[in-house]
Amino acid sequence: LPPLLAMPTSASNMYTEAHDAEATASDAPGDLGLLVSADEGGLVVVSAGGSFTLQASRLCGLPGPPPQQEQAPGPSPGARAALWPQQCPEGSAEALISRRPKAVRLSPDLRSLAVLFGPPGSSSSSTAAPEGDPSSPRTPAATKAPSSPSARMGDQASSAAFGADDVVLVLDVRKLAVRRRELMMASSMAERLSAVTDYARRAAETLAKVWKGGVDGFAKKVRALQDTVEAHRLSPDSTVHQELLMTCCSGNPSDALHTFLMKQTSVQQLLRLERGLMQALEYANLIVTTRLQVACHHLITILHEMHARAGWEQKFKAIGLEPGPLEGLQAQARALLRLGELLLIECSQARCFAKTFFQVLLRMASKLPDQTPSASEMSHIANCGSPTRGDLDEFIARLQHRGSLDLSEVTARIGMARGTADRNVRGLPDAACGSVVDATHCLAREVEKVGDRICAALSSHTSVLACIQVHAPSPWTSLAVPELKAAASSNAVASVPSARGLGHSTVMLAWESAGQNEGPCLLALWTGGGQKRSELHISRLRVPPAPPGAPVRVHAERACLQAGGSSAGAAHFLLCETYGAGKVAALIVQEYAAARGGAVAASASVCLIETTDCVFDTLPNFAAFGPAAVLGMPSQAIAMCLGDLPEGSVRRRDKLPESCIWASALCAMASRGVCSVYARRARRLLTLDMEAEGDEDDDEAGN
Repeated sequence: LPPLLAMPTSASNMYTEAHDAEATASDAPGDLGLLVSADEGGLVVVSAGGSFTLQASRLCGLPGPPPQQEQAPGPSPGARAALWPQQCPEGSAEALISRRPKAVRLSPDLRSLAVLFGPPGSSSSSTAAPEGDPSSPRTPAATKAPSSPSARMGDQASSAAFGADDVVLVLDVRKLAVRRRELMMASSMAERLSAVTDYARRAAETLAKVWKGGVDGFAKKVRALQDTVEAHRLSPDSTVHQELLMTCCSGNPSDALHTFLMKQTSVQQLLRLERGLMQALEYANLIVTTRLQVACHHLITILHEMHARAGWEQKFKAIGLEPGPLEGLQAQARALLRLGELLLIECSQARCFAKTFFQVLLRMASKLPDQTPSASEMSHIANCGSPTRGDLDEFIARLQHRGSLDLSEVTARIGMARGTADRNVRGLPDAACGSVVDATHCLAREVEKVGDRICAALSSHTSVLACIQVHAPSPWTSLAVPELKAAASSNAVASVPSARGLGHSTVMLAWESAGQNEGPCLLALWTGGGQKRSELHISRLRVPPAPPGAPVRVHAERACLQAGGSSAGAAHFLLCETYGAGKVAALIVQEYAAARGGAVAASASVCLIETTDCVFDTLPNFAAFGPAAVLGMPSQAIAMCLGDLPEGSVRRRDKLPESCIWASALCAMASRGVCSVYARRARRLLTLDMEAEGDEDDDEAGN
């Protein structure tokens, strides 16, 4: 097939040969790369390549479509509520309404999806914007808005169901793994189909704008001619068509035409109108033949391939690809191709009519005594010559049948430019799409439904495997430094989010690969306070997918680490983050009994911990739902000190700046061997090389 060329925006640069970047970006299909995201309302979206929505699951609220679903943008038309099992306590879905999704993690085998929800009231839909931090001058204070009754009810239900703890949902998304190859092919073709359809829509929209700019001046002159004939007509039956016929037969302008040529126009203006109209007709011919028709052939080819794959019902019907809707799209693509052919015929007829029309007017104008064309204009009129016999016969036939003089049939065939989000066009039935612009919008509307069907088919199979409560009190509550503890308490009350605030929950999620016979396990780690020392908690969860209605058996393990300390003061884990497979990066704050030289009585350091050397205790009778599905209870594990781990299991990076004791966020990247600490009060981001040896650390500290 010919390539899709870039769209010229005017008739002056219509012969560009560059390829269209947007339409050719999705030519080559690749591997199925998935992007998972979640919004404030609890809608979790899995998209292919970050652009094509494969699955959209609503986790919060009652089952059924959300209000005003048809008007909502994005993946809402294909979104479905996740299926909650019968053993789940009543009201669990409603209790998540006021909670904000903090993290989403897709397992490596694409069979499970973990979603972490924050404490009640963390969602912006249920609480007002946080007040400004008094210790941060750059953070303006926000005005609190009153929460709605439904939001307050959601807060109450959330507190009754899960208290102030975080909640982890594990979803069954095994369709992504089972139909991975089919989804890769279907999403690639659907994205290509959408890109070419958008290219055809842009071609029609651009054609309508350029045509309107080229024909408007000509249409105004035709209306001025009609008004002049109306003012000079001698009989009620006299029309502009009869005046032009009389002029052609006699060879001299009639009185009405003479007045029009003398007062309403000039030779120079007629030449400009002719040149502009001919360029617009040539532009329309070029866009249809080199853009629209090529796009239609691309669409038909893609739809034919998709239809062939949809015929394999055992594989592609399960992901929402069916032959019926694709056959309707093929018919619409052929109808658009037919409209293009009709437009070419009408443009050819309009070109012959306009050429003869201007030849007649220019010759009549050159005979007038007050019209004195220049030498170049007379040369142009002479070069145009007389109308051919065929052109004159068509011109006279058009006048006899009282056809439109302003080329309204071409304008109606092209249609009016409407933009990308015209609701009136989207509401038109297929039979009403008689113009090229409306046909492309109708086609785009139906093409969107292909992705919606795929999304709805996958979303309908999403179910909740486990709903686990994580008891993770803020680690800052265990600190003894008054200033740091007060700042964390005020930030927690004001709901200042990470990374600007202290006092928030530090729960993190990650997936770890297990043995060959076992699926990946979900790693949940957090730093929890409430004791004399804040501790590092590491939990492993294995939640195997189960048939619908069958009980889910969750295997849970947990390890607890203490940073130790000395007689001078306690050491606390404040922040944590996974660092590759089997490693955890953590920020430790060491307190002192008294300040030294006026400095804050604490110091900060970052360490790497090998989790494979930690002792994990199995949690007996751990369940997927209910009161037994709680992590973080003090009786679940015995704390182990870092000094008791084998040698080499802990690598500590000391000598961090004093500002790092105010750290509010920690980010680790094992692929680059770095770990970044954000110091909230100093507004400073410190990046550490975690793979550097001890000698290199000393050199850096000395510099």
